[in-house]
Amino acid sequence: MKSTLKLALLLLTVAIFLFSPEQIVLAEGDEPIDYPTPLCVPGVYLYDPQDCLPLGPSQTLTELAKAGVHYPLQPLAYVLTPQEYNWVNYSYIEVLTDGAIQVYGSLDAAQSLSGGRYMPNGFRYFSYTQRAEPGDGVYYQVKTGEWVWGGDVRRISAPTYRGMVFLETPKNDFAFVIEMDTPAYLGPDYNSGLSGNSYTRFDVTPLYGEAEGPDGTLWYRVGLTDWLPKRTIAAVHINTTPPEGVENNRWIEVDLFQQVLMVYEDNELQFVTLVSTGVGPLYTKPGLFQIYERKETEVMTTGDPSDYYYLEDVPWTQYFDEARALHGIYWHPWLGYNNSHGCVNMSIADARWVWEWADHGDYIYVWDPSGETPTDPSFYTGGGP
Repeated sequence: MKSTLKLALLLLTVAIFLFSPEQIVLAEGDEPIDYPTPLCVPGVYLYDPQDCLPLGPSQTLTELAKAGVHYPLQPLAYVLTPQEYNWVNYSYIEVLTDGAIQVYGSLDAAQSLSGGRYMPNGFRYFSYTQRAEPGDGVYYQVKTGEWVWGGDVRRISAPTYRGMVFLETPKNDFAFVIEMDTPAYLGPDYNSGLSGNSYTRFDVTPLYGEAEGPDGTLWYRVGLTDWLPKRTIAAVHINTTPPEGVENNRWIEVDLFQQVLMVYEDNELQFVTLVSTGVGPLYTKPGLFQIYERKETEVMTTGDPSDYYYLEDVPWTQYFDEARALHGIYWHPWLGYNNSHGCVNMSIADARWVWEWADHGDYIYVWDPSGETPTDPSFYTGGGP
């Protein structure tokens, strides 16, 4: 008896939710009971379901679907750049001393402080082949065969970040988080309140849309309740259509606004990584270029005393616009931010992957979707690392 009563109550409850208010009456001639219309089962409703309200989660899912984003997103099919690609046959030191330093022709000369030449003040890095401790200090033999005093330099390690090698083109855009300990907001506004979720540098997040905040800040939606401002995000907007002028369906795209590099072949996304491009006024010049010279290792320097730099054994260098090149870096970790003299900086592992994929004549498409980077060629000089 009890089970029959329970079943009857269950059927009545189902009937209340399945039938519209006009269908449920107490008796012949009575007014219909004004039951509230139930919420729809969470899902995408691109048309009016009529017998339920597509609100709450359904409204969010439907809005995302209309924007071309479906939740949950399909997992990204990728592997990281091989870890062994970070290895190079060089050890590096950074000059710490302000002002000019002496570089000696032999270890004996360095010990006796005799002879040698002066290297001007600037941005100076060596690769060293030998470290000696003869008793009166530490000395390093650098690429040229000369020696520097250990008190002027320190050993450094290159960043070991690795990009994404794709097994298939993702269905949706995504983003890298580029700041540490990044709290998410409930809306595209610093006054919207925190969502309670946080992200950290190099996290990969989905992109559900973007909006401009009341103060003009660009925001990205990275979760159903999470928004992050542009300064914390490097977005990857996938476009498998070759840029105008690309004739072989192989190209490398450098997005100056997002600080990301993408590799495409046969209308498929092959590779994505974070980069560092030119800081104004030494911008990376927008345009379509072709790789014209490749060097597994390069010495980059300038004779300009007002902006002197000297960098030994820059790995996996591919020139595409005068002195501007794709190459690996060992002197800074700030991938995802503008931080170069015009070149496109990558981790050593990622620079090697791009080197092995690319060849002479391959296209480099550099652009700034924000329009902030100057496009007038007369604005640009030769460029640098």
